[in-house]
Amino acid sequence: PSPTGKRPHLAAPGGEDDQENSIRTLLIGGDAGRAGHGTSCATPMVSGVVALLLEANPALKPPEVRDRLIAMCTPLQGFD
Repeated sequence: PSPTGKRPHLAAPGGEDDQENSIRTLLIGGDAGRAGHGTSCATPMVSGVVALLLEANPALKPPEVRDRLIAMCTPLQGFD
């Protein structure tokens, strides 16, 4: 559960807090990769999936987007 006691319906990769295992992001306007981790990397991944869903079906309502996101998730062991 989260600090608020609610359980998340989905999680996205955020990498780890070190250079070797972090997810790489590109600085806007830059030409060098920058290491990032946590929600700064996970949020754009989920947002990108939402954008693709809405591109394919612009009529989707927010609850329908949420339901489709959850339906695409792979359950993780130990996170019932």
